Amino acid sequence: MPRRGRLRLRFLLSAVLVLVLLAPLVLAQDRVETDINTNTWTVPTSAASSASATSLRSSATSLPRSSSSSSYRATSTSSTTTRSAHEVAPTVLLTDPGLTYNFTLNRTAPAFLARFANNITDRALGVILNIGQLGANDSEPLPKVIVTTEENYLPRDGRRSRTSGGSARTGYNIGQDNSWQIVWDNGFGNWTYGVDRSWNVARYSAVAPAILIGRGINDDIVLDPTLVGAGNVTVYLGYTVLDTPPGEHFDYTKVGGIDATHPYFGDSSATEALVFSPLRLVDKPPEPTYPNYTLPGAELPLPDFQAILNGSESTRNNTFLFGGRAQAVTFVVLPTSSTPSALSNSAAAIQEQVERLPSEDMPTLNVNGSAWTTVGGTAGFRDYAVFGNLKPSTNYTVWAVGADGITMSQPAWFTTKQASFNCPLLLPTSMCPGVAYASPLSDNPATLTSVPQPYADFIAASLRAFEVSVLSGACGRDRYSFISSCADCYAAYREWLCRLVLPQCAGDEVPFVDVDPRGPQAPFRLDRTLETPRNSNLSSETGPPTYPIDYVELMPCINTCTRVDQRCPSSLQWNCPRRHFNANESYAYVSDSNNRGDGSAHTGWAATDVYGNRWCNGL
Repeated sequence: MPRRGRLRLRFLLSAVLVLVLLAPLVLAQDRVETDINTNTWTVPTSAASSASATSLRSSATSLPRSSSSSSYRATSTSSTTTRSAHEVAPTVLLTDPGLTYNFTLNRTAPAFLARFANNITDRALGVILNIGQLGANDSEPLPKVIVTTEENYLPRDGRRSRTSGGSARTGYNIGQDNSWQIVWDNGFGNWTYGVDRSWNVARYSAVAPAILIGRGINDDIVLDPTLVGAGNVTVYLGYTVLDTPPGEHFDYTKVGGIDATHPYFGDSSATEALVFSPLRLVDKPPEPTYPNYTLPGAELPLPDFQAILNGSESTRNNTFLFGGRAQAVTFVVLPTSSTPSALSNSAAAIQEQVERLPSEDMPTLNVNGSAWTTVGGTAGFRDYAVFGNLKPSTNYTVWAVGADGITMSQPAWFTTKQASFNCPLLLPTSMCPGVAYASPLSDNPATLTSVPQPYADFIAASLRAFEVSVLSGACGRDRYSFISSCADCYAAYREWLCRLVLPQCAGDEVPFVDVDPRGPQAPFRLDRTLETPRNSNLSSETGPPTYPIDYVELMPCINTCTRVDQRCPSSLQWNCPRRHFNANESYAYVSDSNNRGDGSAHTGWAATDVYGNRWCNGL
């Protein structure tokens, strides 16, 4: 399984990356001469017009909003250890918010000063920066970026605890005057100007901010050549000037940033992986009411996502999430060994990995779409994709990138199973919307898009019988609980039933690394064979169908059972095995205390984490 703390520092040799529906980032490499007397550079027309389209703009980068980019390299410089860095750095005029400006920093040209060619008045300004590559040594200091609206380049605001990463709502360096030192967040930095603390566009006098970007800049903002490491460091800069008038609310979604969410890893086989986007839309089904209190039946009536987006269907108390809007998502997948560990939030660095990827190593997109699911424990819409042509027992990193091109998620990690793994992946269905993993339902390893009929028939019959029992109570009239309803009880039973009938296959028993010593240390597994089936105590008439292959089961989390007990009326007499007796024969848990380690996040250890460690089968 992937490593938690040191995962991204262990592997830096091979590259395999998938970028679905995102065009390559091609940056012009025009050579521009500098006038040492004026130290001023301008964007040559040829550089702007000949560059190819830049398509990867993420929340981590808002890289360009354009079809062009410009690149800067210097042939000479007049750096000195006694003059301020901004006095000796060549000046680049920022003339077009449609361009992405590419700065190559090395010992010949360690610093640049980017100035806006035109003053900005009463408009919100968003600046996005990405490090495309580090120098010869990944451990050397990152380039320093200082933004100022006055002549004083000594930063006063940027060294506070506020950083440039995280959610776009809270992660920006925000201020109205003075200077800021931008804090890099794994290769990403940003700065917003002209917004007050209420997130309204402010009214202010004309300014032309300057951005100092350089290596070897000490705390006194003096360029020290001895601090400049070997090799090239590339920094990409893009900016947006919003047309929102003063006094109106600042629309952060138009600037971009790193979204605080992660992709959700469903499961993997030896050569495929099922991944989900962060929630695009939270959407809980409506609560039935008396006197027409009905339960949904075996097949859930799912809402039309596109109709919701078009406004032609009720939104059912939903909330748009990823990037603040219900935008489509594509995925980027890299083997963790090729992921730049210090640049995991930089879309530019990720893009450069695309360009190094041999075509024969390119993973394939086998299945993709959007679905209403309950994976991760929250009902709503997610995009999903099944990637193929992956290598067995290999660690991978995945990002979600919004269709707006300026929103990128945090990374998540997963590991493919061993080469001998033989269970097919199963996609979520309207019958079992929380099931998204490998299950021993077929001896064909191809991904299953529906539950095979024998298992579907058993689940449907069980749901119908349970529905009769639940509706025998006073559903919708007398509440048996202040927090649960008959519909909640029925949904919890569906989740338990689906995970019982559709077990999850486990991979090799690989211990987790760098995890809480009080929590689970490895997956809870049980060997299942054709001779010793999972439900050997049940007859073929009363139990679920048997499975066509030998497999190792990832045991269900005990909270899949206790949740039914908690949400259903006591009249149903639902009972789960006790931890002090024989619960370990059927369920996975940590600790003998009922208040800890049941597979839910609020009791200490969720069934899975962002590093792909999955110790039990649960939400």
